[in-house]
Amino acid sequence: MLLTGLQKAGTSTQRSYIIISRLDDVLFQDLDEHIGKSVYSGFFLLSTDCGLNGSSYIIYKELLSEFSIKYGCDLFIIPSSVHELVLVLKEEGRNLEHLRTIIKDVNELIVPGVDFLSDNIYYYSVSSGLSII
Repeated sequence: MLLTGLQKAGTSTQRSYIIISRLDDVLFQDLDEHIGKSVYSGFFLLSTDCGLNGSSYIIYKELLSEFSIKYGCDLFIIPSSVHELVLVLKEEGRNLEHLRTIIKDVNELIVPGVDFLSDNIYYYSVSSGLSII
């Protein structure tokens, strides 16, 4: 999914593109195929075409609403770093504590300190908006 956003830079306007990819496609891009259902089914990575400041799109209600409506469910939003958000479909059986463990592990082991944003999980509902859980 490729969307367009505008960013102001001084007096000029630069166009950036929002890229939303299935997390499986990002993680397994070098494999021709992977077998079975991944633990990352229902996970999506939101960033920009230049890979910078993608987490800022958490404030774009229209984007979150459109994505949520497209998949017919509410979302868990994980600000993975300052450069990306992980959007997780709220599906039956999704374990919130497991998500918290994933966040802490990824932030401790993979995300560089300067890019660390939060260990928090946010919840988005079309009817009630964004909240921290």
